[in-house]
Amino acid sequence: MTDMYINFLPALLPVMAPRLDLNLTLAGIVIGGSLIAANLAQPVFGWLFDIHPSSRWLVWPVVLSGLLMCASVMSTSYYVFLALTLLAGVANGAYHPSGSTYTYQLDPSNRGILMSLFSSAGALGYALGPMVVAFLIDRLSLYSLFLMLVPAVTFALGIWTAKLSGLKPAAQKWDLSQARAVFKGAILVLTWVMILRAWGHLVLSNYLVFYLEKAGYSYQAAANLLTWFLAAGAVGGIIAGKLSDSLGRTRIIVVSMLLSAVFAGLFLYTNGLWSVLFLMTCGLTVHAPLPVMVVLCQEYLPESVGIAAGLSMGFAWGVGSLGALVNGIVADHWGLSASFWVAALILLAGAVLATGLKKLRVMERV
Repeated sequence: MTDMYINFLPALLPVMAPRLDLNLTLAGIVIGGSLIAANLAQPVFGWLFDIHPSSRWLVWPVVLSGLLMCASVMSTSYYVFLALTLLAGVANGAYHPSGSTYTYQLDPSNRGILMSLFSSAGALGYALGPMVVAFLIDRLSLYSLFLMLVPAVTFALGIWTAKLSGLKPAAQKWDLSQARAVFKGAILVLTWVMILRAWGHLVLSNYLVFYLEKAGYSYQAAANLLTWFLAAGAVGGIIAGKLSDSLGRTRIIVVSMLLSAVFAGLFLYTNGLWSVLFLMTCGLTVHAPLPVMVVLCQEYLPESVGIAAGLSMGFAWGVGSLGALVNGIVADHWGLSASFWVAALILLAGAVLATGLKKLRVMERV
């Protein structure tokens, strides 16, 4: 639900733009701002959740993100619209640390597969967002988006009355000196690996339609291939999550990122059916390590799993999205193909960096 709400914007903006007299730059600020707010706020909410764990953290972010996003259709000025969507992004960011912490604590022997299901559910909701908006506005009216609050409120009431138990509070309360002591060694390396993976993934997904159109595909065909690329990633996350429970987290991360770099290069090097096949395998492998990284980060910080979730599911995506903007500059100056080759090299760098994770962790334990 929360990820569906945050992705209302791509289908909502074309409707709101003429009403609020928005150009593409202002529209881009709205989308980018909401995503950055959602991602960079997560470590803060993870810290708060570690201190005050409660099932209420699963309730109010869902309802608030939906309410704010739906209420944005009533905006009469750009700044009101921007403020509502930014706050909706913050509410979205508040959900993920609590949701992933509950998932982490369900079954220690199956954390990989459970986290992959949690991640894939978010990916499904994210994919459904534009479709829901377009359907309601086309069939009913702009204000019919408020109907989407019904399932959110129903869910919230169910969670509220269920009173989930068994959540373990953080064993320690963080301060700045503790944070500085933790963010070194394996945690620092893993954070950079997560940033590089997000960076490469965002470049491939954000610019794929542009690249395919230049390669001769129609807009509809390019959009369909992007959908399948993202869907393959959700499948890859489930496979990698399951394998990581038996083969080890670090090994899956290294192999997945290495394969994603190789398949991205093969996609760029080939044409026709082979190119499409390599694109799908790239999608399968580039998203695969995400849930594994989330679990590994939480295992590295067992006493602060909320903060770990905020780092891996939020902060890394936020910084990676800023990196993806650099590739936009590369594309403007040297072309989309050059930008995609840079993304492949970024994924390769992440794989190489990830090889040091296990060794660093052993050294820290010693």
